[in-house]
Amino acid sequence: MAYFIDGNNLIGAIKKEKVGKPEARYWLAYYIKRFQKKRRSKVVLFFDGPVDYDLLSISENIEIIFSVEREADILIKERINKMRYRKDLFVITADNDLIYYAKKKGARIINPYRFFNYVLLFLENETEKPCEKLTEDEVKLWENLFKRKLK
Repeated sequence: MAYFIDGNNLIGAIKKEKVGKPEARYWLAYYIKRFQKKRRSKVVLFFDGPVDYDLLSISENIEIIFSVEREADILIKERINKMRYRKDLFVITADNDLIYYAKKKGARIINPYRFFNYVLLFLENETEKPCEKLTEDEVKLWENLFKRKLK
């Protein structure tokens, strides 16, 4: 099973005003990283814009791709084309052109808002583990999360 996530699209579905902001990308990567660790599936997170090396350094088992000067949707389409077995590929986007393309290629589509709610429910049931020492980036992430409430 694999998940191709249109990152800005997902952020826009949850916190529209935060699209393109680094803290929103860290926030999303944190949840997706936890989801991937528990789900043990391939996850590729696509973002429009320049490379954020700090975000790449904390991504662990998720692949993060930045479009730089291209559109993330184009990169997602290219990755879909490279996949041989698309039956177990889930594309998380609300972009109509990308939805049409992915369906035509045999991938499944998940609405970003529904996907994030699924991730939250999935993680809600995870068992607590002993607390490890947090990195500086993780501390900043938690501080930002407690300052803002999810809608």
